[in-house]
Amino acid sequence: MIYRLFTDGRELLSALLIPLTCLTILAPLITTAIMGAGIQRTDDHEPTKPIWIKWLTIIITVIGVTAIYLHVLGDLAIQTAPRRTSNSSLSSLLGAPTNVDANRLLIFSLMLIFLQFVVAVGLHNGMNNGGWLHERIDRLRNPQIKRGTLGSAHYCTQREYKRFRREDPEGLILLGAFWDGDKKRLDLGTGKFCLNGEDIARGILTLGGPGSGKTQGIILPAIADR
Repeated sequence: MIYRLFTDGRELLSALLIPLTCLTILAPLITTAIMGAGIQRTDDHEPTKPIWIKWLTIIITVIGVTAIYLHVLGDLAIQTAPRRTSNSSLSSLLGAPTNVDANRLLIFSLMLIFLQFVVAVGLHNGMNNGGWLHERIDRLRNPQIKRGTLGSAHYCTQREYKRFRREDPEGLILLGAFWDGDKKRLDLGTGKFCLNGEDIARGILTLGGPGSGKTQGIILPAIADR
């Protein structure tokens, strides 16, 4: 019954308001991150994630939004009518006593249903590949490079170097010490710079003056690795 949701249900959900609010915010982010990158540029296919994780996240989020809605607007929805309602069928449908404003309760109920529908559809579309949420999570995985007046070339950052610490049997591993523009160690002491199969298929450009170590540091290790 709608009336019970705005009374007993509100008390129950209010007791869980803080954890539900945290889950409402974190669950979609965590689930989208677990689902993996939206666009894969290699032929390696990750195992399909169970679809129930996505639907469980949507259900948790809808419950959290409902708890917040009832906590904020619950008192406004349950108001005593100045006189007993003449529409007894509406009161019976809502499960409300005759002294409660049934029309007001109906309006707030429809608002809640509409809010739940918008949240569920928006979250479902946002978590799909190419959705607004999935795209933003992907940008955190692969930060966008801002193009300046001299192009987009720049020193590698710690976040960008993270993927170069993962070894790939089909790739190339270069040994040495690797630093950023601020003279901070990027390889965290492992002494490895790991290119995957796609990276080496695109080619490697090595720049440096005579005697800077191009042959010793790149060309000969690449030949030896093959």
